[in-house]
Amino acid sequence: MSDELPPVCPWPDGNTRGIEFESLYKSVPQAALHDPNLYQFLALVDAIRDGRASERKIAERDLVRRLRATHDQP
Repeated sequence: MSDELPPVCPWPDGNTRGIEFESLYKSVPQAALHDPNLYQFLALVDAIRDGRASERKIAERDLVRRLRATHDQP
């Protein structure tokens, strides 16, 4: 296990210490707090943006799978 600090979005009410990782947009953290599905999608996008090659590949596959499932819903 690594001793590296995790990437975190700057958040005034946050309690996790880590390396600053800029959000896609300033309101993203607040929006993700209110929508668990959005949070999951954004976590996958962040893994693609900042993950290792293997993490990016897994996140990309999962994101595509989830988007297809969402699109296929009536």
